[in-house]
Amino acid sequence: MVKADENPSLSASKTEKCLELYLAPNLLSWPGRISIIVIYVILIAGSIIGCALVEIDFNVRFFIGEESYIYNWFELNDQYFSVGSTTTTYVDND
Repeated sequence: MVKADENPSLSASKTEKCLELYLAPNLLSWPGRISIIVIYVILIAGSIIGCALVEIDFNVRFFIGEESYIYNWFELNDQYFSVGSTTTTYVDND
């Protein structure tokens, strides 16, 4: 059997020692477990609130480059037909 003193690659790094000696005992204690659960619940609640407040703002222009012809069409459409109702364009391909 190979001992850790003979092969330096088998010895624990400083990070592993820190995790073993300080972090793991604190997280596995009852106050550590309760604090982790509280932090988890706060993060989940924040995520749910964030998802509920997301506004859906889809615009086709987000995917069209400014140098394309269709972008110029949208600009001219807004310039000349923006007063009144919204213009909706449907394309039906067979």
